Parts: sequence; C-alpha cells; structure tokens
Amino acid sequence: MVSSARPTFGRLSDFKRWRGELFAQVDYVDLAQANDWVHAPLDVHRAQGALRAWIRVDGTEVVGATADLALTNVDARLAPDLEPLQLSSFQGRVMQKRWGDEARGGQEVGFHRRQFVLASGVNFPPLDLAYRATRSDAGPRTSSSRMVRASI
Repeated sequence: MVSSARPTFGRLSDFKRWRGELFAQVDYVDLAQANDWVHAPLDVHRAQGALRAWIRVDGTEVVGATADLALTNVDARLAPDLEPLQLSSFQGRVMQKRWGDEARGGQEVGFHRRQFVLASGVNFPPLDLAYRATRSDAGPRTSSSRMVRASI
C-alpha cells in the first residue's frame, strides 16, 4: 500500500490533519473477509479477485473513493430484503464521493464500464450507472439517477 496523503502541517501520525489520497493495489482479495472491517450497505458472502483503490481523506473522514474491481464467484446481498446476487464475474470501476455540506449535501455512487456475467451464464454489456442521494430535513432522498448502456 502506498500513501500519498500528507498532513498539511504537523506529524505524519496525526491523522486528524491528513488531507489527500491513499492508494492500495491487491492482486488477490477475498471481499467476503472485508465484511468484518468495512461497513458497507451490502453483505458479501463470496467474491475473489483483484482490486485497486484510491481513497480520498480529509481529516478522519473519507470524502471519496474509487475502486477498480475484477472479481469472480460473487455472492452478495445488496439489501437484507433482497435475494442474493450471484455472478460468475464482475468487472468495472466503482466510485463514491461526498458532495455539498452536512445540511444540503449527500453522497453519489457510480459504476463505470461495469460488466458482469450472472451465475446462470447471462452476459451483460458494459454499463455506466450513477446514483445520487441528497440529505434534507426529511432525511435522505434520491435527487437524480442515470443509467447509460453502451451500444450492443
């Protein structure tokens, strides 16, 4: 793992003052093991492959992340009330970023050139997808989403 995050001032061990980007590249990863230390909105039962990740930090907060994934044998549940998603393979870039402020901002999650093959053998062409959630007094809500499919 290589860190390009450097404190604006102070000691390197003073994480509260970090601003920058962390980079990690792993040639083999079992994402099911990540359930124990990464709190994500999905439950990964099985997924092996390679990962490159860039994580943007500001102080002790993650303000954005980008990951290039090439996974096989994927078994994940996207929400507790959904059936498991079983894929033979998954490739693509996953991006997350925080935007705005605490009162009017939100989160954006996107997939770029995401391709996957279902366990049944159905192959999906490259797909770009973006989802944006906005915070408001009434709680989170979807402000926009888009899906662009490449030509077949």
